[in-house]
Amino acid sequence: MPITKKPFVNYTLDADKKNPNESGKIFTIRLNAEEYKELLEAMNILHISNVSTAIKELAFSGKNVIFAMFKPEFLKWLTDGSRRVDESKLNKMVAEKERNVIENLEKCNTSK
Repeated sequence: MPITKKPFVNYTLDADKKNPNESGKIFTIRLNAEEYKELLEAMNILHISNVSTAIKELAFSGKNVIFAMFKPEFLKWLTDGSRRVDESKLNKMVAEKERNVIENLEKCNTSK
């Protein structure tokens, strides 16, 4: 009598102890209509019939392009969350400076 298996249940031993760097990682993604259309166009251009292979090749190509164009230090700086917070503080300082300039102009105009 064969064992009946339930769907979406992992029956491998020590499945949660596997190192993802050795066994890989499974991703589930959802593409909106525009993203899927672009993926199909890329698959047609690259002559790739498998969706997962196309996504892997495009990701690999994109990684190569972005790291060829920018140094890793610049990319870290560009995506640093604390930098963006500092820029928002900078925008507040610029707004404060503009307000001060406008107030000083108004004072100069009224004193004439």
